[in-house]
Amino acid sequence: MQAFLRAQWNKNGLWAWICLPLSLLVCSYAGLKRKAYLWGLIKATRASAPVIVIGNLSVGGAGKTPLVAHIAQLLINQGYRPGIISRGYKGSASQWPQKVSASSNPLEVGDEPVMLAAQTGCPVMAGPNRPDSAQRLIDQRGCDVLLSDDGFQHLKLARDIDILVFDSAYGDGLGNHWCLPSGPLREPACARKAADMQVFQGGSAKPVGPGIYTMTLLPGKIYALGDKRIANIELLQQHPLHAVAGIARPARFFDSARGAGLTIIEHPFDDHHAYSPVDLEFSDEHHVITTEKDAIKLAGLHTPKTIWVLPVQAIMNSRFDADLLDKLRSL
Repeated sequence: MQAFLRAQWNKNGLWAWICLPLSLLVCSYAGLKRKAYLWGLIKATRASAPVIVIGNLSVGGAGKTPLVAHIAQLLINQGYRPGIISRGYKGSASQWPQKVSASSNPLEVGDEPVMLAAQTGCPVMAGPNRPDSAQRLIDQRGCDVLLSDDGFQHLKLARDIDILVFDSAYGDGLGNHWCLPSGPLREPACARKAADMQVFQGGSAKPVGPGIYTMTLLPGKIYALGDKRIANIELLQQHPLHAVAGIARPARFFDSARGAGLTIIEHPFDDHHAYSPVDLEFSDEHHVITTEKDAIKLAGLHTPKTIWVLPVQAIMNSRFDADLLDKLRSL
């Protein structure tokens, strides 16, 4: 279904016109909601520490999570104590917010918060009430700057710096520029004017003005899930691998694996897929390669096969880090 929708969202075809009435409702509601906060009709809650929001306008992956990890490391290197706020999407916890660590159950708190905790070592808090999560990170963990992952539409928490991420491998990252369900947008495209910084990932995008930046996702060293041993890439290249990906754009992962010289058998799943042992029951001796996000959930499954993990790292163009730090220091 996801593949079908993505194909429809890149054109103004029959699907877009059939869904137009609902799309107009989504667009109108999102636009009015943003204006209500802008005009002070609805009050946003301001945390006692600066808040940096990393989000996007469209559904699906554009590279937000790797950018959050990059910014977290940048802040740590500058002496800050960053904390990360996440929605905990598809988490089944009965009480929120939840403290998240690298050993947390992704089925309870969501896969992306656990991955960010493992990657950054930062305090992470997951829950639908972002102001509550923000204040707990400040009061309980002493955080002096907060990163709100996928928080552009969560206006209840006031923000000091808004960063939008676009996947320029798919044009301008906005598809057919229509709101859900006719297109991929969560709110009207004009909402991008609220962003302080716009980051374009992949494709051939180039910075064209102030506040515009580029990001490249580069693969890191492949390691084994469990003992973390680094793979001998020459040995991996000698045999096919089952490539398992339950992310927004599995094709991006498959391309990265092939770019590393690997021969893969593709197994795409829906984003945030809840894996079961059946998903890894392949009738051959070939091992598995997956993403860091999927590895968080696959770690709980028992399989005789080795699960290799292909990480990615956000590489920013030269101005981004300095400009972000300047904005933060000027608050």
